[in-house]
Amino acid sequence: MEKEDLLKQKNYLSKDSAFSNLSKREIKHKIYFSINGEGYGHSSRSLAIAKQLNPEEVILGSYGYSLKRLEKTGLSTVELTPEISFVGKDGTFDVGLTLLKNSSWPVLINQIIKEEKKIIENFGVTCVVADSRTAPVFAAKKLGIPCILLTNQT
Repeated sequence: MEKEDLLKQKNYLSKDSAFSNLSKREIKHKIYFSINGEGYGHSSRSLAIAKQLNPEEVILGSYGYSLKRLEKTGLSTVELTPEISFVGKDGTFDVGLTLLKNSSWPVLINQIIKEEKKIIENFGVTCVVADSRTAPVFAAKKLGIPCILLTNQT
């Protein structure tokens, strides 16, 4: 069964429907992916999703080597401020040194939320996909924009 037939069957395209005058082309989106730049996992999964969408409707934001990787895709990109800096040696993670290095986080996170709000507003974003970042979630909430949070934390 065709999509349009299903929509008619569900009464989404009836004469009285608020959507009856809309065509597929009239509904435009701008999906903003705010991606944690630590490692390649976050950018890999977000990029896999973004590639399924219309390239004109996608903006990818990240930092560091993940941003450089995303820039090579030809999709629109924007550089973000990292929310946290991890500290470690030879592939290890040092919790104590990471906490010390990020002691100004309460002030920094408010600045990053403002940065995210500015990006959302400037690009006319209609949906935010936050991959392991908190600032875009708060920014989207403040602006009343839908937000999807991707994370590998349990």
